[in-house]
Parts: sequence; structure tokens; C-alpha cells
Amino acid sequence: MALGGLERIRRNAVITTAAEYARATRRLRDESEHLDRLREALSRADLAAEEVARLMRPALDYHSELRREVEAYERERPVELEPLSRLTDIGRWLTELRSQRGWTQQRLAAALGTSAPLVCRDERNGYRNISTQRAQRILDAFGAQISVRIERLAPVEQLPGASPLEVIRESLARFVGADEEGLELWLTSPHPQLGGTSPQELLEAGEDEFVAQFVQDMVASATTSGAEVH
Repeated sequence: MALGGLERIRRNAVITTAAEYARATRRLRDESEHLDRLREALSRADLAAEEVARLMRPALDYHSELRREVEAYERERPVELEPLSRLTDIGRWLTELRSQRGWTQQRLAAALGTSAPLVCRDERNGYRNISTQRAQRILDAFGAQISVRIERLAPVEQLPGASPLEVIRESLARFVGADEEGLELWLTSPHPQLGGTSPQELLEAGEDEFVAQFVQDMVASATTSGAEVH
């Protein structure tokens, strides 16, 4: 058996691009298969264990070096995923993350202690109804750190089923900054634009929607002019 072909040229370049990473991961798989064939061939030869180890060393060293480069790139490379605007889209996120990580479904399955067909089925179904605990397990397997924040909280008047009183209280609190006692004072005080009637009296008369609209118009006018709400 010619053993000169088993020697490999040492790699000096560090993986810096996605294209280099893709080539390196393919080469890593090829080298793993090469190691398996080499072991099998040497096991059939009448060689001492020390001789087998010596002959395996160049291929093992090359494989280890290539794996270190691949893993170094995986640790450092930036993840480029679209922002997640809805938690129900996390399945797409997890699948894209696996792809960007350069992992096969088999590798993810091994990291999770499950089977590749199960991972395949989950991805095909978009990880529908996945639990937060399981999603976190997958993120942990990738070594992914995420940050979740609420970008915007819609005003209560935009929420379905919001009562006029909720709209009044939140509108005033948002722009006046009053505490509960201050809000109660505003509601029970006579208002000149209401003909000297207090908003509370109108609320008790069943004019909830009128008062809510009055407060919204008043706050909108004050916001536009820069005046304070009284």
C-alpha cells in the first residue's frame, strides 16, 4: 500500500469567509471518511500498534487542525438573521440558525440527544407549538445568545375590547403623568370646556365614550401645541 498519498499539506490560512467555511466543512466530512477508510485498511495489515499509530498521525493531525479552524469560525462569525418580530416565527429562526451554523440535521439531533428524522419533521412543520424550554435547548445547543425586548406597546385605545374608562385613564397618565390620586382629582373637578361639569359626572350619566373622545382630543391638541393638559 502506498502511504505517501496519506500525507497532507498543513493549513496556514484561517477561515474568514462563508465560502471558505463551506469548503472547510465539506473537506472535514471528506477527511472523516478518509480516516475511517485508513483505519480499516491498516487494521487488515500485519502491523504493530505503534506502526499503525505512526501512519495514522499525519491524517489525524490534519483532521484535528481543520476541525479547530472550523470551530473557531463557528464561535466568532456573526449571525445574520432577520429580526424576530413575532414569537410564532421562531421555527423559521431556528432552522435558519442551523443553516448558518453549518450544521446538518444529524449533527443537531446528536447535540439534542434525539433523532435526525425528528429534527427534519420539526423543521418541515416550522417547529409548530414548540415550547419555550425546547426552543431554549436548541439555542443552547448552537451556543446562541439572544436578546428579547418589546419595541412598542400600543396605546390602550388601539386594543380590542378596551373600555372608555381605560382609554381615559391611560391617555391622561401618559401625557399628564399624574398618579392615581391626581387622575381622580382631574375626573372629579369641574371642567370649563364641559360647561362646568366634571368628567366624573358625565361618566356616571353614561357618557363614557363622549368623555373618552374628549380626553383624546384634548391630549392630542395639547401634544400638537406643546401645552399642558389641565
